[in-house]
Amino acid sequence: MPGDAQTSVYVLRNEVINGNSDNLYLDGNSLEIQVPPKGAFHFHGILVATSPNSKLAVAIKVEGLVRDNAGAAVLIGTPNISEVGADSPGKNILTVSTSGMSLQFTMKNNDGNTMRYVLRLETSEVIFP
Repeated sequence: MPGDAQTSVYVLRNEVINGNSDNLYLDGNSLEIQVPPKGAFHFHGILVATSPNSKLAVAIKVEGLVRDNAGAAVLIGTPNISEVGADSPGKNILTVSTSGMSLQFTMKNNDGNTMRYVLRLETSEVIFP
């Protein structure tokens, strides 16, 4: 069946000022990944960030499962998030959540600088027609 099984690669991004939290978006502004009705996604990705002077950097891995639950996206289990490397370990916090049918990735920046974040996310997707 067309569209009932696929894989996708998404790039989410944003710039977050020190001390703030903000979501990462497909367009850098407001567009989020949507879980389709009767769909489930396994997702895994790698996030990289740097400061304006490139003196600070961080890399974080993320993996999890999300599915539709009667019109609302829900995470199944707790996403696995691990810092691969960082100039300031533990200062850049990635969280995964859902809102409506959106899958959301939020960065909390405690690094002392504005940071620019980019998340490359790959999904395996199945939809029950």
